[in-house]
Amino acid sequence: MEEEIFLSERETREKNTEKEVEDIKWKNTTDAERVEEFWRLLRVSKGTMNAPAQALRFARMHLAEGSFVPSRVFMKMNVAQHHGPFFDQCVKGNAFDLMMEYYGLFDPRDDQMDGGRIANAFISRMSREMRDGENNGFNLNASSTSISVKERKHTKHRNNNAFYFEFVKQAFDNSLTKNEYTVSAFLKACGKAHRLSDAKKAFEDMKSKGTPKSIVYRSYIDCCASCADCEEALETFRQFKMDVLGKDERIRDDTDAVRAFNGVIAAAKNA
Repeated sequence: MEEEIFLSERETREKNTEKEVEDIKWKNTTDAERVEEFWRLLRVSKGTMNAPAQALRFARMHLAEGSFVPSRVFMKMNVAQHHGPFFDQCVKGNAFDLMMEYYGLFDPRDDQMDGGRIANAFISRMSREMRDGENNGFNLNASSTSISVKERKHTKHRNNNAFYFEFVKQAFDNSLTKNEYTVSAFLKACGKAHRLSDAKKAFEDMKSKGTPKSIVYRSYIDCCASCADCEEALETFRQFKMDVLGKDERIRDDTDAVRAFNGVIAAAKNA
């Protein structure tokens, strides 16, 4: 027994020593070198079913300072090379908790300055994982991600829209960037989770800041269709004709009108 305790204490000391050596090593490197190492760890896990836990650990320990990754490091990273691949690997490994933790490492103010690219990448990927009209008996009123995770562990329905939507809503609420891309991605997720009230709030908030672009109108109409609200879809289409089709000279054909009206037809079918 005493020997086991001694071995355990020795292993703990060795691990602490390794950690201290690693900390010293990376403290003496440049921001660019640390970002490069993060990218290397992503490449190591690429093509496997394992979540990029090592890359997240490295980002948490050696890229972040305090609550967030500092702006100077943020500027050396991008969606195509870093954030997007990280999210993609998390999706493959069903590691949505890691995905959310990584998203939380970045200051929303930095993402706002970058046009909300991280928020859009996160919400878009989560939305793609959702399936039209499927909630699989999951609690749609779960108030937090922690509750969602707990309930998900106790249900046989491992992939369901309500679970994904809790992550999407938290990310959307935390984002300071509500442009046409993040809002459209959020509206798509709302439709798949049958959360029309959340979609309507986001849509109305955007309208209060000016006329939304075509993609936002179409996404909201599609959300109404998924939620089988034909009246709301038709009324939104009327607004779309007046506010966008009748005023935006950049629209050279009827593509936007056709797509939007298809949403109205879908809503009528689902009603």
